[in-house]
Formats: sequence, C-alpha cells, structure tokens
Amino acid sequence: MSPDPKSFRGFDGLRALAAWSVFTYHSARFTRIQYPRFYSDAVFNWLDRLGFFGIAVFFAISGFLLYRPYVVAARDGRRGPRLLPFWSRRFARVFPAYWVALAFVVVVFGQYEFRSIGHAFTFATLTQTYRATYGLRGLGVAWTLCIEVSFYVALPGMAWVLRRLGGLRGQLIGLAAMAVTGIAARSWWLWTRRAVPHSGDWFEAASFDRWIPGYLDWFALGMLMAMLSAYRVRVSIPAWAAWTGALVSVGVVVRGCPVVCVRGAGPEASGARLGREASWERSAKSCSMSCSLITSRRRT
Repeated sequence: MSPDPKSFRGFDGLRALAAWSVFTYHSARFTRIQYPRFYSDAVFNWLDRLGFFGIAVFFAISGFLLYRPYVVAARDGRRGPRLLPFWSRRFARVFPAYWVALAFVVVVFGQYEFRSIGHAFTFATLTQTYRATYGLRGLGVAWTLCIEVSFYVALPGMAWVLRRLGGLRGQLIGLAAMAVTGIAARSWWLWTRRAVPHSGDWFEAASFDRWIPGYLDWFALGMLMAMLSAYRVRVSIPAWAAWTGALVSVGVVVRGCPVVCVRGAGPEASGARLGREASWERSAKSCSMSCSLITSRRRT
C-alpha cells in the first residue's frame, strides 16, 4: 500500500457517505421545523440519527490520514512531520474558508452579532465550544470544526506519546486507552447532572459534550487503521462481509440507539438508560466504521 495519503481513493466514497449523512440530517431538521407533519415520527427519528454517524466517519478519516505519516516515520526510525508545516497546512485548509462563511453569517445575512473583540476572537479561533452556550452560535454547524482543530493541535503530542510506548503493541495499548477515555468521557457527561452555566464562561462542564475528549474513540479508530496499514497488518475479511457488517451496524445506529438525540431528551431520561444507549451507539458506530475502512483499504 502506498504511503501517500492521496492514493487512498476509497476515502472519497466514505467522505461522500459522511457528507450525505450530515446533509440529510440537517435537511430533515429544518423540514421538521417548517412542516411538522412532513415526516412520520419513525422516519424522522431514523434521519435524525444520521448526523452523528456522518461526523464519526469524518473524525475517523481524519485520524487515519493525519496520523499515518507519524506511524510511518516511527516504523522507519525517522522524525515525524515537522510541527510548523503540519499546522500551517491545517490552518490553510480550515480557517480561510471558515472565516468567509462566518463573515456571510454575521455581515451579509445578519444572523449573529459580535458584542466585543473578545467575543469575535472566540469564534474566529474556533474555540466557541469551550465557552458555555456558545457552541451552536454564529455558524452553528462549525462546532465539529472546533473538535477537528483541537485534534490538529493535539495530534503531534499524541503521536509523540504513542511513539514512546514502543512498537506495534505499545501503540495498540495507547490507542485502546484513547478509545476508553473517549467512551468514559462521553458516558460521564450523559450520566451526570449539571447546573445551568453562565453564558460565556470558559470550560464549563455543561459544554463538555462538544469537547474533544468525548470523541477520542472516533479519532482513535482511524488512527488504529493507520497503524495497521503502515505495519502491513492484513485483515482477511471478504468485501461482502465487510459491507454487510457496515450496513447492519448503520441499521443498529439509526434504529436502536436514541442516545444520538440525547440533547432533545427531557428530565425523564435517566442517566442509566442513556449510559447504556451510549455504549450500544459507540459499539455500533465503531463496527460500522471499521468495516467501511477495511473495505476502503481493500480497494487501494
């Protein structure tokens, strides 16, 4: 397999699947607001679960493509990618387009207004998810970009720690710890009750569901695939079995895991129930993405 990320053509299809999932989710949401009777409850609940599935696929792809150069460097005994060029490329890929979109929202459409320079700086730097009640303001859908940027900042440090753990086995242990941390962080947020925070406060626990710790398992899955790819670990799963597993897992996510809509749940939703559903959701998404990524690797 070529070490050049551009050679992984199978990821184009995965990106398309993820983009379609997110687009369908938002379309269903807005349609439901304007025409409440347009969808039956069963159809809407199915569509409503696609958003987080698409986000999970995007995060796994980022984990694979961005971590793989670090794995290859560690395998060959070389230095990993240099920090400044890595962050410069990430900056150029995300921020200019984001600033243009944010300017349209604020200046052209007038859908949001900055009250101060500090307020504007928060949104310009994609750190709004770390301030209470700011996560969905401005360009609301950008909260996933906040997590992506957090991953870009943290990845060199993560790669350094994983490399210090040793070869294949050490990195596997490190990635398993990342996955457990992500599941534990998300479950903690689902199980606990929090006081209503003051708007704009930094690092309030109420905003924890949009911080990177709760999504480390999704990134770790892509990083695991990068490691298996770099070390030429063969996973002998027929294409038909991989796709069957992926489709079955998607069905489990969108039909049997209402935790995806947890933000809309009322006080009657118990922490224990949500915690159990979170575990099923994580397992199903991980299985689905694993099968999809394996199928992608088979094509490259």
